[in-house]
Amino acid sequence: MAMSRRAAEAESRGERVLHLEVGQPSTGGSMALCGQWLEQLGVAATPGLDFDLTRGDEFVRFSYAGSVPHIAEACERLLEWAR
Repeated sequence: MAMSRRAAEAESRGERVLHLEVGQPSTGGSMALCGQWLEQLGVAATPGLDFDLTRGDEFVRFSYAGSVPHIAEACERLLEWAR
């Protein structure tokens, strides 16, 4: 997993976000992937295109400012989806 320049900048500002490199998703890009996760899993992520018009389609962003149980549940749902 690579960290984009924007992710490094966010981390340096103390933001509680995780940028995940998803490559070129076969699902139609980060926008479609985020929509699919929200609809199918109830897990919200932000498409990287919101932050980087050049390579943003290769990244999604998660906030981890929520409660630990909610974050753990989201992780479990994403792991199950990825299997």
